[in-house]
Amino acid sequence: MKSALRPTISSRVTSAPVSAQADKTRPAWLEFESPYGAPWHEVIEHADWIQAYTDAPPFEQASRLGFFALRRPFARVPRVLSRGARPALDSALFRLMDAGPEQLLTELARVSSEEATAALVRLAPGRREGGDAKEYASPAALSDAEAVGLLSALLSPAADPLRARLLLAASRATRRRFGRKRQLYAPIYLSNACTNRCNYCGFRHDNDIERTTLDAEQVRAEAGVLLGRGFDSVLLLTGEAPRVASLDYLEAMTREVARDFSHVGIEVFPLEREGYARLREAGVDSVTVYQETYDPLTYRRVHEAGRKRDMLHRLMTPERVLEAGIERLGLGFLLGLAPWRFEALALGLHARALLQLFPNAKLSVSFPRLRAAVGATPPEFEVDDAALVHVMSVLRLWLPEAELVLSTREPAGLRDALTPLLVTRLSAGSSTEPGGYSRSSARGSAPPALAQFSLSDERPVEQVRARLVRRGLVPCG
Repeated sequence: MKSALRPTISSRVTSAPVSAQADKTRPAWLEFESPYGAPWHEVIEHADWIQAYTDAPPFEQASRLGFFALRRPFARVPRVLSRGARPALDSALFRLMDAGPEQLLTELARVSSEEATAALVRLAPGRREGGDAKEYASPAALSDAEAVGLLSALLSPAADPLRARLLLAASRATRRRFGRKRQLYAPIYLSNACTNRCNYCGFRHDNDIERTTLDAEQVRAEAGVLLGRGFDSVLLLTGEAPRVASLDYLEAMTREVARDFSHVGIEVFPLEREGYARLREAGVDSVTVYQETYDPLTYRRVHEAGRKRDMLHRLMTPERVLEAGIERLGLGFLLGLAPWRFEALALGLHARALLQLFPNAKLSVSFPRLRAAVGATPPEFEVDDAALVHVMSVLRLWLPEAELVLSTREPAGLRDALTPLLVTRLSAGSSTEPGGYSRSSARGSAPPALAQFSLSDERPVEQVRARLVRRGLVPCG
């Protein structure tokens, strides 16, 4: 895909010598104009890029995403942006992110109904009638062209009339891999302090809300309420305020809950590999990190200030998690920030790249639609129920081993309908504010200004469990 992202960094286009390089070792391409609107010596601050590319520039198109990648050493650039061991901005994921949603949607409009049907037939699980089941081709084993072609066809408008068949095939894949068991969990919000300004979030730094960070006694109280409700799996969450909810704090709070719950997950700000290793030793079993959006321009626009503005650092977070020895990794994007067909294709390619790098990774995928929150901007792109089911069906066929997660952001009726078919892990009886379980047990509902976002399914966990049993499912956790 040709780049659609043109730089606005500088009007200068002349090159200059790189002082760290002797003339005899400097590549010839340094003598020519850089396509980034800035001289090569300002683009490439690290000699490792220059040493790796002696014959041609490391990236020839004027890409904003490429510009920010080239300004980092190899070790700080996500490996999912490269196809092989040699650092190069050439993976299917990079090309898609670089081109952006508009170009993709134009290309998807050209997909035929025959191509969409053929892709469905290829990825749908085979029947056991009359012989062995059809072998599934792992996305990690596909070429870039095959991967993009299959996913694009299933996410194209040409596949919209196939949604019933997609759902049927996806539900068959769910039954084959997960049977009747469904995992329940509850979130524990440790802190709503945050230094970021994300325009979709109620925790954003410039919101005038009460900021709360739970201490160990309060965390034990929250955990006690959830234990009393029969939960055995929890997810710890914070905003991004490392001086308030520091790594030491996260480690201590993890140890507080790990002694009582069989599964402890975290969804916090990005850490370095050593930080995740410490949390693994403290009892963390899984890490969830949403990319939020894979479109670089949208990402920059919705993250107005704070450390979260660094898109490449966030994109590299799953790699640091898996390198630290935590094999269970949750991915996701916020439905509503950018066109869902683009986001779903990007996530599918991201998951494929991670499985190529880390074959033992155990992935899960969440599907959070943007909900109302104090001070938040409404979603630019509405995602209706049919589109949500379309995305979930395609990603179930693409990643048959992955858990599919649906939270209490979604209404009860939709969750009840999708749990037997697609969803294998769901939250229940949730509170999205620090101390919410203890507060609601003590004096009813808590002030909504403390919450990160509004809930749609407010049923107590007992009702959710009972509903699962009536549908012939086995609730766990």
